[in-house]
Amino acid sequence: MSKFQIKRACGHEETIQIYGPTRDRARKAEWEESKLCPDCYADRRETERTSERLQAAEAAAKDGLPALEGSQKQLDWALTIRARQLAGIAAYLAPRPAKPGSEELLAAVLADIRGQTSAAWWIDHRDVQAENLLRDAAIARLQKAGA
Repeated sequence: MSKFQIKRACGHEETIQIYGPTRDRARKAEWEESKLCPDCYADRRETERTSERLQAAEAAAKDGLPALEGSQKQLDWALTIRARQLAGIAAYLAPRPAKPGSEELLAAVLADIRGQTSAAWWIDHRDVQAENLLRDAAIARLQKAGA
């Protein structure tokens, strides 16, 4: 274990502790110098998230998507998730034309997904693949129609 005084890529200096074999420490210190300090990294990530949120909000307004419901923290997160998921669905469907006779169901399923206003729902489904989102929404729609 050894302490190194390093100057980060952002210009801030700090003392860090590096573990491991002596022969690897200088290389690890050099790698640490190429990174931002924790505060600058956090600031950069927050700026990126804010920009992504603004772009998602603008796209939602342009596409006529309904406002989301939930806490402010949920809304901030769900806006970007919804944008990513809808883009994923569009990319999934682009090379797959709808089968004859299924266009109406597909349009209704897409309307159901796009009309989802619960921020918690989008957060809960953030890691669901486009194919599975479509399938689950179609099953729910068909079950509702059959009930």
